[in-house]
Amino acid sequence: MSGNKTDYLRDALLNHVLRNTSYTSPTTLYLGIFIGEVELSEGGYIRQEITFDAPNEGVCVNSDVILFPEATDDWGTVDGGKIFDQETLGNALYSADLGSPKPIGENDQLRFKAGEVTVQEQ
Repeated sequence: MSGNKTDYLRDALLNHVLRNTSYTSPTTLYLGIFIGEVELSEGGYIRQEITFDAPNEGVCVNSDVILFPEATDDWGTVDGGKIFDQETLGNALYSADLGSPKPIGENDQLRFKAGEVTVQEQ
């Protein structure tokens, strides 16, 4: 899963760098999972904390395994994710397609290995 900067983050960074408008980076980031444009919200789903290694040639990758809770209901086929600045609500900073949609049924757990979530700046 490789993320693209959202309009919110793009504008915040442009204002910060070019207009001297303060932007405070979040202390904790969270990965949310989506079906189309709708974030999951039931069946035991909650966003999971995500941490990143230092950038290498403009690319950051998640430093730890991300394991979502066991689904207590059928989540459907998830096909996207977003990185948020808060555990609930908040602002999406990056968004991405999963590449290969993943069906998550009752009792399944969605997992991303370390290094599987990437964010690249060009």
